[in-house]
Amino acid sequence: MNFPYFSDDELKCPCCGENKMDVRFMDRLVGLRSYSNIVMPITSGYRCGAHNKKVGGVATSAHVVGRAVDINLYQGNLFDLLPIIKTYGMTGVGLKQTGKLNKRMLHLDDLGSTELNARPTVWTY
Repeated sequence: MNFPYFSDDELKCPCCGENKMDVRFMDRLVGLRSYSNIVMPITSGYRCGAHNKKVGGVATSAHVVGRAVDINLYQGNLFDLLPIIKTYGMTGVGLKQTGKLNKRMLHLDDLGSTELNARPTVWTY
């Protein structure tokens, strides 16, 4: 799968090499990236079950169904992006903004947009 702004290497599972990103989710992410004009380096995209377990992801992680990304984003770019993410259907937002800059991240997913019992939509790590 090819998506503007994002490489297959960024999106595929580092464990098995598969890229099973959901097309609807990626359309939302590409729209957000295009509108914001903010570079979004993906640090985690699709995860197979084994890799998700290895990195401590929850069993119901949106990464496992290709509907989540973690982006290395912080400070000004993060502040500029937050007000518009809901407009692009992102309903799960996780923030890790402590520690080394290259370890800070923004998690985005769209699971809450289709499930009846959506979990809290904003959390911190």
